[in-house]
Amino acid sequence: MASTEQVVHVDCLSRPLKEGDCIAVAHRNQLMIAVVKKLHNKMITVGTLGTHNGTYKKYASECALLEGPEVSMFLLKNRK
Repeated sequence: MASTEQVVHVDCLSRPLKEGDCIAVAHRNQLMIAVVKKLHNKMITVGTLGTHNGTYKKYASECALLEGPEVSMFLLKNRK
């Protein structure tokens, strides 16, 4: 039987993540800025920003939530 409980994912600093949050994530030996697209039971789907656009599944504990005016400025400058 399917469970209807909400899954709470937290980043490496134990801050809760939700859809639409900006995060920093390691991908192929690079640090990328990404947006949380969807929350699954064990993993999250992220969409990277910038020159390497793509969608990947990552564990929430491998990500770091980004907040503040610096993230807003990056998104305004680099969003396509």
